[in-house]
Amino acid sequence: MRTHCLNGQPTTPADMPGLADLIEHLGTPAFPATLFRTMFDWARTNHLTAFAFEPRR
Repeated sequence: MRTHCLNGQPTTPADMPGLADLIEHLGTPAFPATLFRTMFDWARTNHLTAFAFEPRR
């Protein structure tokens, strides 16, 4: 089994701008755009792929 160390302090909500906005939009039509914007702000990603593992999705 691999083990992992936490270097430094855990991330606080203040270190993660947009988290509350992201949670607020869960399950709404605005969620995909909010997720992409939030991930870009956190990691400067230009591409995001998501998979749903449900029979009807």
